[in-house]
Amino acid sequence: MNAAANIQKTPPFWKECFKLWLIKVGSIFSIAGITRDGTKYNYIVGSLDSSILQFISDKLKRN
Repeated sequence: MNAAANIQKTPPFWKECFKLWLIKVGSIFSIAGITRDGTKYNYIVGSLDSSILQFISDKLKRN
């Protein structure tokens, strides 16, 4: 079974408490069996809103 089929939706980024957000997202990845860093990266970037993406745009890896 595809790991993407098992994953619940990644929650929107919690600016106020990003450490708890990372713990929650890490748990979601663990339950879904997602271990590849590239897959985790894509889910995390996909859950960020435009204001956060603009703020960190210079830190995002280029594909």
